Amino acid sequence: MTKRTFGSVVVQHKTGTAAQWTSVNPTLAKGEFGIEIDTNLIKVGDGVTTWKNLSYINSRIDSEKATIFGSSFDGVNSTGTRLYGSAEKSWSPSTDLAAETDDFYGTGAYDTFEVLVKPDSNGVAQIVAYEGTSAFDTYKADDSYGADVFVMFPKSYIRRIATDSVGVETKLVSTKNYPGFVPSPMHYRNSILHDYIGITKYGWCDDGNNGICSRTGKPPKINITENQFEALARAKGLLVAGINEISYLQHIGSIKYNSLNWQTAVGRGIADLYASGTATVSETGVSRIIVSNAQAASFSVGELVRISPAGSGYWWPIASIAAYDTSNMAITVTSGVTFNTTSGSTTIETFCVKSGGTDTVLGVDGAVSTGTDGKRSILTMDIENLYGNDWKLLGGLCRIGSAIYINPSPDTQYAWPSTAADAATKGWVQYGGTYSASEGYIKTFGYDKNYPGILLPTTVGGDSDKPVGDYYYTNTNTDPKIALFGGSLDDWSSAGAFCVDLYDGVGAAYWSFGALGVFIP
Repeated sequence: MTKRTFGSVVVQHKTGTAAQWTSVNPTLAKGEFGIEIDTNLIKVGDGVTTWKNLSYINSRIDSEKATIFGSSFDGVNSTGTRLYGSAEKSWSPSTDLAAETDDFYGTGAYDTFEVLVKPDSNGVAQIVAYEGTSAFDTYKADDSYGADVFVMFPKSYIRRIATDSVGVETKLVSTKNYPGFVPSPMHYRNSILHDYIGITKYGWCDDGNNGICSRTGKPPKINITENQFEALARAKGLLVAGINEISYLQHIGSIKYNSLNWQTAVGRGIADLYASGTATVSETGVSRIIVSNAQAASFSVGELVRISPAGSGYWWPIASIAAYDTSNMAITVTSGVTFNTTSGSTTIETFCVKSGGTDTVLGVDGAVSTGTDGKRSILTMDIENLYGNDWKLLGGLCRIGSAIYINPSPDTQYAWPSTAADAATKGWVQYGGTYSASEGYIKTFGYDKNYPGILLPTTVGGDSDKPVGDYYYTNTNTDPKIALFGGSLDDWSSAGAFCVDLYDGVGAAYWSFGALGVFIP
């Protein structure tokens, strides 16, 4: 209750956070005040109308609040409560058969669009075509033209109302700068607030010529370090996405989906695809491997696989799977070469899928209707496989011992620190929130007022469903560790939009480690 004293009379008004008022949705008595303690906004009852349908006492506030989208989370459940402009909006994932309801798309922070980007003669990345034009349709998959597909996000301002290590929090976003809001960390770079920032639609893919691209029909670029990604991207006038980009996408995505568990809200993504098998028959001069019926059942035609040591380092698509005898199946690949297999030692394993698996989805969030959830690409805010398929190496954040360090200027200085002292020398700053020293399913996130959008796990003990549903990996090693995001094709329920790994060194490279790209117009 809020108290007001007039002489010997004390007047008390009902109070609560915006989320609490929205959740309870009471009917205030005629003339009764209701105050939102986190926004200082007031409604007055008429004895009939519920809270959600009452106007604020200043009509201008109603129109302004409609430009704010938000969700609050109680720290117990993964699903939140929609606030302000979000309360009147609906959303559900689309498929290739139907474009489902999406009241967010085209409004505010969600007014995104695709472009083609390529460097000019001076090596400066430029937009060369916009979605919806004939040039875009002609060149978006043209390797010889060499343009990359980016999703452009408009600038916005965010607010996160939270307490370090406490699961209860509110996330807000608006294209207007209201008190308590801060510029999007993705758009505010080197003291400049950019109108738009682009993120690779397909992540960084392998262009087949030792370079990177963001085009359909390509496998992810993997097995190189974050610094190597940086060198390849900067040669094209582009960058590698880091903690600031991911934090912003996590923030606005959670508001749109009204959930911290995107695997449940949108789809699992490619998190259950990994399979392996061992040869049961020795053969020479073949393009296949014979494995047991049980192991063959985990593979599908079209999947990329590696057969080792026969073709170690090469990833080939499966052309067919056919019976060999009553106990075994022959998995034939399109390799262009023949090789030998040895029973008991030659192995086959799946690889991340090629880009383009969501090209037929009739919306900016969802998956195709065919296939199995967990083994098909997922689209979130028009980005394919933001989580799952391959881990995304992130620049701008690392762990050294028991401390987290953030690079405030990753666009101009991206060298990794070797020690805490070196981090200070290079201008990295220590994260002010807490983070968990133990791994497990995420329960709560930390909060640093200087970096309010960054979500690092402070406590674990949740599960694969709630309050977040994603896993946090770490260890006690003290050498510098890079942050990886999202999980990969073999992380199952551990993967997701908040899954984070602080386990591997800053020079890590692995067959399931990829990256996202950034374009600054």
